[in-house]
Amino acid sequence: SDSEIKNKAFLHSLAKDIQKEKFNNLHNAIVDNLKVEPKSYRGGKYSFDLTLLEILEEKRYLLDASVTPFNNWSHIGGPDFIDSITVPYFPSRADIFKRGDFSVLEVPVSIDFDIDMPDRLKKLILRVPLMFHAQGILKRLGLCKLIWLDPSFQTFSEMKTLVDLILKKQQNPCINLMFHSSVLLRGAS
Repeated sequence: SDSEIKNKAFLHSLAKDIQKEKFNNLHNAIVDNLKVEPKSYRGGKYSFDLTLLEILEEKRYLLDASVTPFNNWSHIGGPDFIDSITVPYFPSRADIFKRGDFSVLEVPVSIDFDIDMPDRLKKLILRVPLMFHAQGILKRLGLCKLIWLDPSFQTFSEMKTLVDLILKKQQNPCINLMFHSSVLLRGAS
């Protein structure tokens, strides 16, 4: 079925032993070809779960950057990050979206609305079912827009607005720019 195919696109939807095998294949390919031990990771399609954190910890990775705050990928089989922490944190083994004792630091992608508003209001806007298009309506009316610190999605001006808001709040010691490697290749994106 379509939902089974969608779910298989995420590493976290696979059995633990298959997740580990796939991750080890990727890790070993990097080591064998680049002759470096990777220390950071971002899940393909932002896949993220307890098993991944256990694998990263076992492989002595220092950080993960798979969490995309204020985004919900569950409609395509992915994780729901709407309620996630937006600043770097060590995840909990009981709930990976809360602070805890994993040795792997989670560094969420810098994503937020372009205006300062309470997190409760942001989450309310984002929890409105997709069929109502709340985000699109608010964006068209010029009221607010969700911005990613990603040059393939946003303009320089939008990203500057986001960085200024993050710095103004003085709560986040880290700004995490994300982009796909193809963005760096001329004519590839």
